Amino acid sequence: MKKYKKYVKVIKQYVLAGAVLCIVLSSCSKMNDLHNEYLEGGEITYAAKVDGVEIRSGENRVLLNIQIVSQRIETVRIYWNDYLDSLDVAINNRVGLFPQYLNNLEEKDYIFYLVSFDKFGNKSLPFEVSGTVYGERFKNGLSNRRVQTAYIVNGVLTLDWSGAPTNAVSSELLYTDNTGSERTLPIPLDETSTSLEDWKSGLKYRTLFVPDATVIDTFYLDWVTMNGIPVKDPVDGWLFEEYSKNGWSVNDHTGDQHGDMKPENAIDGNPMSTWHTNASLNFPYYIIVDFGKALQIDGIVFQNRLDDLSGGVNWPKQVTWEASNDLSSWETILALNEMPNTKDELWLPCTTSMSARYLKFSMYSGWRGQPYGYIGEMGVFHLK
Repeated sequence: MKKYKKYVKVIKQYVLAGAVLCIVLSSCSKMNDLHNEYLEGGEITYAAKVDGVEIRSGENRVLLNIQIVSQRIETVRIYWNDYLDSLDVAINNRVGLFPQYLNNLEEKDYIFYLVSFDKFGNKSLPFEVSGTVYGERFKNGLSNRRVQTAYIVNGVLTLDWSGAPTNAVSSELLYTDNTGSERTLPIPLDETSTSLEDWKSGLKYRTLFVPDATVIDTFYLDWVTMNGIPVKDPVDGWLFEEYSKNGWSVNDHTGDQHGDMKPENAIDGNPMSTWHTNASLNFPYYIIVDFGKALQIDGIVFQNRLDDLSGGVNWPKQVTWEASNDLSSWETILALNEMPNTKDELWLPCTTSMSARYLKFSMYSGWRGQPYGYIGEMGVFHLK
């Protein structure tokens, strides 16, 4: 009987051990299941990744400086636009720095993925780098460093410059010298006044911009043409003056008004009052001023809105001035694709001087892209 009990005890121990072994084997099998899908095709071999990438932004392009240390890379494929676009760079198992331009890119922020391939067709995990591409939207937000005054004394043309805009690197002048040759003269940002002893005719200026030190391209704004440069007598001073606005009135206008900011505010002599068009309307807008009598118009005095500069300003950008004596026949006396984007008072010589009773000022766009327009003050001047 004792032997029988002993055998039963042994059998229970074997049964228990067998059960434990089954559990262990089952667990191991499930653990292997996690890896089987990755091992069914064999072990994965990755190509070497690139070792580094320096990205340099540009105008509708970027430059990628690709650093390669491993001699096991045949090709690097650059992906962008969520892998929809790509470009292959031949490495051919070399090492060093491989510069690659990506051209004709849309202006926006990008994420680039660089994947390496070796001679066996193995690919690497992606190397990720981000960068910005600049274009027309960036340029449209820039404004030229402005020539505040230009005058001639004893045959020498002198220009006084406004302060330099953000990200500007220099300005340029284009004119014809006294030998008849066209000259381009670079103007440093720290130069506040420029004198041209060899100036003969013509004068244009523009500003050059670089967004930051990593950008490979310089952005050139359009040339601004200066016409009708006034002469300054070395003894008597300036040879022009602004007309009084007594007796002036608003003959007609479009754009209604916003609140109490009526059209008459544009000619009331107070630059802190504003004519603001109805905010629910859209460009273009115009205002016609009646001088009450014919005046000789040689230039425009203009002041952008000053009473509220919060939240950005939609100062006029593309504008024209026309003059008439009968309200039916109009002649353009000054047209600007880019009105200076400044709070400074502007004295703008007309490209065509004439005697007229009526002045029509038209606005076609604003610097901020909003549909409404506004001005602070407007007048005219004549040469003495």
